Amino acid sequence: MINLSRATYDIQSGTLTGKDSEIVRAQRTISNTLGMYANREGLDQATLDRLNYRVEVLKVDEVEGGLQFGTSYLYPGTINGEYFMTKGHYHAITNRSEFYLCLKGEGLLVLMDRDRRWWTEKVMPNSLHYIPGDVAHRLINTSDEILTVLACWNSDAGHDYASIEEEGFSVRYFKIDGKPTPVEQG
Repeated sequence: MINLSRATYDIQSGTLTGKDSEIVRAQRTISNTLGMYANREGLDQATLDRLNYRVEVLKVDEVEGGLQFGTSYLYPGTINGEYFMTKGHYHAITNRSEFYLCLKGEGLLVLMDRDRRWWTEKVMPNSLHYIPGDVAHRLINTSDEILTVLACWNSDAGHDYASIEEEGFSVRYFKIDGKPTPVEQG
């Protein structure tokens, strides 16, 4: 007997299809993520209602040794000069790593260790990024198109968003003179 695959993935669009019970879709507007940005002043309702990013994840299992597979779609834009970004997180199980593969768009992958040392990798079509365990990571869109990034990680890794919400990243990226410029945080 030959079974059908659990899901399909359109590499051109980054779209994941399969059983609705196994695919988790979430989206975040600017109003959902406003606390991430340094300057939140003067934003109108149309800006607050804009999509910041959305994700699709194939969740088959969440056991040790399992894998998750998903796509992030990070929209272009800035909030008072600061590029749109994902929330960013550590993994709850600190020795769990992750891969990112960029399909479309351009941006930055900001990484930060527990000592708050940061580094950045350029994200562009076909770039592959290895994220070591116990390293916080966040995507930043520096282009005028949707940044589409495929990810694969251990299904039991979990997400520690709280550490980032409390302490933030030690660097932010602003559009200064038309280019991404890092501004270190205290």
